[in-house]
Amino acid sequence: MKQKKDVLLKSRLGSKDVFGYEDQSDLYSLYRPTYPQTLISKAAQSTGEHSICLDVGCGTGQLSMPLSKLYKKVFGIDVSETQLKKAKEVLESDQSISNISYHFQNSHNIVELWKQEMQESKIDLVTFGQVLHWLDHDVIFSNYKEFMSEDSSF
Repeated sequence: MKQKKDVLLKSRLGSKDVFGYEDQSDLYSLYRPTYPQTLISKAAQSTGEHSICLDVGCGTGQLSMPLSKLYKKVFGIDVSETQLKKAKEVLESDQSISNISYHFQNSHNIVELWKQEMQESKIDLVTFGQVLHWLDHDVIFSNYKEFMSEDSSF
């Protein structure tokens, strides 16, 4: 089955980074609403293990950062290089966090990331923050099942 691309990559801008205009990542990081800690805690409570979390469409890391306090390893993926650059800058400025890694990655095909970076370990929690509406739900919900542990959560 041929993998569909992220909708963001098929936008009116073609394959151009739709979040890549000047200063956009700085503004996004400053003004994008954060997630309530109670919601993050509730999501984490739904998983038996707290080893691996995958933050899909991580943007500048607003959800990855608090998840890193609850999971041994957090993988943030996004199709915007400028968003990821800002996420990495924020991460580097906080020396207390060392368990997040950010990857330029199409969310519809995470096989190579799963094999290489996660060593084929099962994922305990997958978060989509405010990105799910950009993605092909059929592809996401069928493909990700293979990477999830039995008691994991979406």
